[in-house]
Amino acid sequence: MAKVSAEQRALNAIVKFEASGRPVSSVTINGKELRFEFLDEQQPANTLDRKEFNFGKAKKKQLT
Repeated sequence: MAKVSAEQRALNAIVKFEASGRPVSSVTINGKELRFEFLDEQQPANTLDRKEFNFGKAKKKQLT
């Protein structure tokens, strides 16, 4: 079996991921290790998108 470079393996994987409907945003190659970042796993544009807010009654401050 022929040796395949990490870059070629990454390209083959990107083609397969995108053909199955998972768009790849970036690939990190570290030696033989490949790490893929997908578009649906990225951080939201607004950092408040995933915060939970409690809209209960506000506490009154006492003036002293």
